[in-house]
Amino acid sequence: MEKSIKIESSKTSLQGGKGGFRYKNADPMEYGLLKAYARENRKNMTQAESILWSQIRGKALGVTFLRQYIIGDYITDFACLEPKVVIEVDGGYHSEPRQVEDDAIRQDWLEHQGFKVIRFTNEEVECDIDNTVNKIKKEIFPDPTCKEGEGGGLL
Repeated sequence: MEKSIKIESSKTSLQGGKGGFRYKNADPMEYGLLKAYARENRKNMTQAESILWSQIRGKALGVTFLRQYIIGDYITDFACLEPKVVIEVDGGYHSEPRQVEDDAIRQDWLEHQGFKVIRFTNEEVECDIDNTVNKIKKEIFPDPTCKEGEGGGLL
């Protein structure tokens, strides 16, 4: 199933909630459709998503990740609202020219909302989960003694 579903709309704001502020989940007219897609994606995770979820669920890394979380008009694979980190696990179709363009637009939009987007291929997750988790930890808890590019983030 397509993971980068985009519904045309530009309405995004913050809303209060039990756990503090949350990102409003798209235009109210489109939210139901996005919610149904997200629910379906949670039921049918890819093998790579399932492997990664088993490592980051709950507070396994000291922060809470949500899976198939709607931010604006996008469904993210995994999102941590504090700190603002999105993890995307890309299958083979992400190398197709149209998908590369769509992913760049989506990533740019998320970054403009203040999110750091981390991308992994299915193969990275499936074949080297320890390195994948370590890269995520470096983004969540950067080493304050390192300058950017020296171990404080992804190279």
